[in-house]
Amino acid sequence: TSVYRSGGDLTCLENSFPFIKRDIIKDPGGIELVLLKNYWDWVSSSGENSASTQDIAADKVRATFVLGRVHAERLKRLVTAQCRSSVDTEHYHISTFVVTCAYIWVCLIKSKESVANNLSHDNGDHELYYFLFPYDSRNRLEFWVPTTYLGNCLKPCAIEIKKREVLGESGIILAAKAIGKGIKEMERSDKRIGTMTGRFTVVAGSPKLQVYETNFGWGRPCKVELTHIDYDGAISLAECRDGESGVEVGVALNKNEMDEFLTNFEQSLKLL
Repeated sequence: TSVYRSGGDLTCLENSFPFIKRDIIKDPGGIELVLLKNYWDWVSSSGENSASTQDIAADKVRATFVLGRVHAERLKRLVTAQCRSSVDTEHYHISTFVVTCAYIWVCLIKSKESVANNLSHDNGDHELYYFLFPYDSRNRLEFWVPTTYLGNCLKPCAIEIKKREVLGESGIILAAKAIGKGIKEMERSDKRIGTMTGRFTVVAGSPKLQVYETNFGWGRPCKVELTHIDYDGAISLAECRDGESGVEVGVALNKNEMDEFLTNFEQSLKLL
């Protein structure tokens, strides 16, 4: 895309040629081996017995929702006001990413619980829900990583919240505070992921990837979708194509859950 934008002038790469040496990433704690072991344990225990991706996605519908800039700003003001009343205000990171994730997470949980007729607080009041997203660590390491490094340098960040909290009137605010606090802990490198038993929502993509700015010579994308959310249960995030309207969120659910999600999404916006 750089070569195309420069009109074919290869000198545009002189200061930005991709750096691909993987040994630049140090792993003194042996995390790579731990993750590989966990992966192969998962493959051996469930990989062969799991349904095909086609079967999993057979009853799914996929849709893209937009949390507009105006609503995101209102959410940030609401959450920030709540954080200011807390004794540990500095422990929260409140951004468009944080409030968007919180909003979608709560809408998803309410939608699935509604379809399952499980909205009662007496049913699993202390049940935990988890929200996982990748955290970019390339500029937050003890060692230097070039800005042109072409590869992932990510850590998983896991947030948990109780069912009674997320289904309450302040569910979105509590979810945003939990995500914002988790990011702050990642910045200090003191957040650890322990054993997680509960329901997961995973994030794929990021508005900062600027997928709509990709142009190999035949124009910018009209629509970007991550198809793997059909079968792995993740939600996708991307910037809006016009660059001004907010964040695009891709969701794949069965028809009943999608209907409930649409209702929750629209009704919650009216309260902002």
